[in-house]
Amino acid sequence: MIDHSPAFNLTEVWEVIKRQWKLIASFVGIVLFISLLLLFFVLPKIYKSTGVIIAANPALADKSRILNSNVQHLYSPYGSGDDLNRLEAIAKLDTIYFQLVKELKLVNYYELSGKDSITTAVEELKEDLIILKTERDELHIISYSQSKELGASLVNKMISHISAIAELSWRNEYTSAFGALQNQIEQTENQLDIIGDSLKFSSAITANVAMLSKRAALVEQLQSFYKAANEYQLAFNNNPSALVVLQNGVPALKHVRPKKAETLLLAFIASLAFAVIAALVYDRRIIS
Repeated sequence: MIDHSPAFNLTEVWEVIKRQWKLIASFVGIVLFISLLLLFFVLPKIYKSTGVIIAANPALADKSRILNSNVQHLYSPYGSGDDLNRLEAIAKLDTIYFQLVKELKLVNYYELSGKDSITTAVEELKEDLIILKTERDELHIISYSQSKELGASLVNKMISHISAIAELSWRNEYTSAFGALQNQIEQTENQLDIIGDSLKFSSAITANVAMLSKRAALVEQLQSFYKAANEYQLAFNNNPSALVVLQNGVPALKHVRPKKAETLLLAFIASLAFAVIAALVYDRRIIS
């Protein structure tokens, strides 16, 4: 008597597999063949490129480091986590992404068109270019691209833009300080000119003594301004890098996606499981 209960035991499953092995094998074979076609001829190869940077110590930009050799030994060459956070914030600026899109012509790479093509390319780039801060206070710039060379270029140009913007902020600080000193110098020189003119036309001894004393103080102050201005100018001309590059982006030797072996194994397991279940249902209907 044939048992029509809905339950299956392992013996029944094995019997079904033996009866329907051709159907199961055919289905698995078709799935694997399609998977092979997709992997080798349809799905694009994705390459990964990685750059690694750390923050330089902002104290290295201080003018005292350049002018006093003893002070240099007080500074570590590397910055803190806060310094790295600044670099990370710079890296995530839309300004940099728009620059990368224009410089590397990514609108063409992403095959976009229309008035919003640049904005769309920026959004695509944000998915392909990953900024990752590690526990060791390193900033990893990781790109995924269908082109080995493009991936490396994305990483290196991103590092270049981060460095340029960070160094520009340091330069702006020195420029602002230098400009303030220049104003002070100009005002002090004007005061000296006024005192000099007054001394020419003044005959009062008491007034002359007071003006001479004031002029001496202004001359001393002016000399200190000149010295400070020269120090700022020197520091400006020797502005160090805002970051240290531990690893530049290089073209990948092999692709990271799709993973052929893993994909084929998953396709085999999934198709085999589906085929066995389908065979069990089909065989049961026949028996019924």
